[in-house]
Formats: sequence, structure tokens, C-alpha cells
Amino acid sequence: MMNVDRQQALNEHVNAIAQILYADADSQGLPMGNLAEIEMTVRHQLQSQVSPQLGNFLSNLVAQKILTLQGTSKAP
Repeated sequence: MMNVDRQQALNEHVNAIAQILYADADSQGLPMGNLAEIEMTVRHQLQSQVSPQLGNFLSNLVAQKILTLQGTSKAP
């Protein structure tokens, strides 16, 4: 379970992301007139904008960790 400080930070960032996605949807005239449209628009935005960035970030962390472990496990 996430600690309180991390949950608060996550909530702040999620709210900021939501504001950006809403402004983007509004400026592009994407459908946001009812819950079904909001769900479709947000799903598209998450899949095209947010998820790839999360994947890249996490992949880079894993790669760095692997490189670090390989560097420390070399025999002298």
C-alpha cells in the first residue's frame, strides 16, 4: 500500500495531468459532452500520450538497474 505522502503527490500529479488532458481535448474539440464521450476521449489520450511515457520511464529505470547490477557483479 502506498504511503500517505506518495499518495498525496500522486494525486497532485494526476490532477495536473487531468487538467492538461482536459485543456487539450477542449482545444482540439474532442467529444466531452457526456460520460461515454469523456471515457472514450480520456482513454485515447491515456493510450496515446500518458502510457507510452510511463512505459519509457519505467523501462529506463529497469535498464539502469540491470546495468548497475551487472557492473557490481563483475569478478575482479
